[in-house]
Amino acid sequence: MRLGLCFDGMRPLREMVELARAAEAAGIHSIWMAEHMGYREAVGTCMALLAATQRLATIPVAVSPYARHVLIHAMAGATLAEAAPGRVQWCLGMGNPMALGEMGIEPRRPVAAHREYISALRALWTGEAPQRTGEAVTLRGARMNFNPPGPIPILIAAMGPKMLELAGEIADGAVLSAGLSHAFMKHSLAAVAAGARRSGRRFEELDIVGFVITAVSTDRAEAVEAARGILAYLFRSKLIAENIRFTGTRIDLEALADAASRRDWDAARGHVTDEIVHAYAVAGTPDECRRRLGDYLDVGLTTPVLLTVGEDRNRRLALEIARGM
Repeated sequence: MRLGLCFDGMRPLREMVELARAAEAAGIHSIWMAEHMGYREAVGTCMALLAATQRLATIPVAVSPYARHVLIHAMAGATLAEAAPGRVQWCLGMGNPMALGEMGIEPRRPVAAHREYISALRALWTGEAPQRTGEAVTLRGARMNFNPPGPIPILIAAMGPKMLELAGEIADGAVLSAGLSHAFMKHSLAAVAAGARRSGRRFEELDIVGFVITAVSTDRAEAVEAARGILAYLFRSKLIAENIRFTGTRIDLEALADAASRRDWDAARGHVTDEIVHAYAVAGTPDECRRRLGDYLDVGLTTPVLLTVGEDRNRRLALEIARGM
């Protein structure tokens, strides 16, 4: 199993570099560097992680087509690939609409925007000077003056069916969000497969990545509690509500969201039962989590990515999962 590890950019760069080295020693395959607005920037952090390790792949996830011009995307990806050939992928995603709004950006027509970006990125990375006048990309002869040493795989982070289909149609893979049930993951991957069929591609050739909330502790109850907290935080969002409805989970989302809006996190967590924790996350001892992660391969993931939660000592303990795989 290829295991990835997610960094959220909320910790100092030095800590992330140290953890990346420990992850590489444990057998982790890749670091997925999330770009949360106002925290550590993903591309620069990936360069630091590549320089500090020998074989780890690093992927900025998900860099928004609305926040950077496509030529800047192309320059950044090519620079990373030049520094570490074969260890870089690129992941596009719309980004957090609230954060984009705070930046004065209104994301429009995400499917068209991602289609245009991927076409333009590939053209720029092969030395073309593409002419584009579209919904999201305007290029009037801009070109790269150096090329990456090889093709850079492009993935799309997606939740909705149209974006999932687009990932299957034109990208090299899809990235699924954290906090999804197995049933909703399978439902999502059916949309990716439909997109692949439409373009005459084989679903089996795509990289299917999924973020898995992972809470590890020698104390099983402590691990479950850590996962309960992050699920309560995620479930307050309407974006993930369809996942819960589709799965048929009995949970009062309105009451949970109301508690979260009042910052009453004890009340919010009270709506997330142990059964729900185990349906939407992996929580327990390292051995228990290792066994549970095997289920995600059956769902169809090629690369489960550990989104670790809990105390710092337990986040490091999560690396033990990789040692036994």
